Amino acid sequence: MKSFIKKTLAVLLSATLLFSVVPLAAAAAETTVQESVGASSGTTGECTWTLDDNGVLTISGNGEMRDYGYRFQHPWGDNITSVIINDGVTSIGGCAFYGCTGLTGVTIPGSVSSIGGSAFSGCTGLTSVTIPDSVTSIGGSAFSGCTGLTSVTIPDGVTSVGYYAFYKCTGLTSVTIPDSVTSIGW
Repeated sequence: MKSFIKKTLAVLLSATLLFSVVPLAAAAAETTVQESVGASSGTTGECTWTLDDNGVLTISGNGEMRDYGYRFQHPWGDNITSVIINDGVTSIGGCAFYGCTGLTGVTIPGSVSSIGGSAFSGCTGLTSVTIPDSVTSIGGSAFSGCTGLTSVTIPDGVTSVGYYAFYKCTGLTSVTIPDSVTSIGW
């Protein structure tokens, strides 16, 4: 029995290592020199971004931002103070601003239709966010750990709110959910 357990654990550990290396290799292949963490400009999916000396990140273009992961960090680093997403950007990528603790505010235009999973997770300094009527989907853990948020109004048109979307938002005292929401995750 012990031999069976050891073999099973060995197979599981090998599979875990394999699946953790493959996404890293794929992500590394997509990274350009200009997009290294802490850079001042680059591309994200179909959009471009610039980071000024004051920590203001501006996302521009027409189309979707790319998704990032916990192991492949967004290229602008964690030291941003505010985000301006220009009209034309259609989605905020998963983990796009994950762990940006200095982020206090974000401007989301009416062209954005979805906010990816964990997009603002861990942004403990985020105090306000205005979600436009154009957004129809808020991904899982999108705002989890945003301890500075005190109220959220989900606009009409949003049909789904992902699991743990506002998990550990300890300052949250008010959430307004419209009738258009037909699905709320865990």
